[in-house]
Amino acid sequence: KFLAQYDFIIEYVPSTNNMFTNMLSHLLADPLFSVPTVPILSVLDSLPTMLVALILAISLNPTFLLNIYNILSIALFIIKAL
Repeated sequence: KFLAQYDFIIEYVPSTNNMFTNMLSHLLADPLFSVPTVPILSVLDSLPTMLVALILAISLNPTFLLNIYNILSIALFIIKAL
């Protein structure tokens, strides 16, 4: 909802210092995109952005995703065994 209220173009230039997740982390710090709110609400507004950044960061690491899949598979096996 936070990003849906704006029309903007993201210009992405891949490099070690200009990662997509890095761009998302700085998006809320930009005065152009900041919305004056109560401090607690501003933290809640940034949660979707942080979640998108976290999901993208995790999805770029296939080993981490495989470990999560293995843990979930073991947990489902244990639940079925009970």
